[in-house]
Parts: sequence; C-alpha cells; structure tokens
Amino acid sequence: MPSRPSKVIRLSRLPQFLGVERTAIQLLVQQGKLHPFSITGQRAKVVTEDEVIELQQRAKAAAAEREDADH
Repeated sequence: MPSRPSKVIRLSRLPQFLGVERTAIQLLVQQGKLHPFSITGQRAKVVTEDEVIELQQRAKAAAAEREDADH
C-alpha cells in the first residue's frame, strides 16, 4: 500500500509558523535538526510538516525536563 505524500512548508514561512526568527531556523538547519529540500523544478526550499511537528515535540519535551529539574 503506497504511503501518503507528506505536506510541506516553505522554509521562508517557518518563522511565522514556529514563531521564531529566520536566524533560529538557519541554526536548526546547521545543527541538522531540519532538513530542507527543493521540489523538482522549484527554487523554494521546503521541509515536511512531519519534521516540524517532531521538532516541536522534542522542544516541548526538553522544556518539560528543564521545568522538572527546576522543581
């Protein structure tokens, strides 16, 4: 059974989507936490929605751990 295609988000829209500055997005790419790619024939870089959701979940888990450590 074929898998469904992943939704993609343009890299240029991620700051608005995640609520962070462009430099933060660039840092995530440099750290290997986001993996932008181009769709064939397109100039714009995109990331999958699934990758962004995973990034958000890891950030929430890390924040929860820090909060637990503070108490």
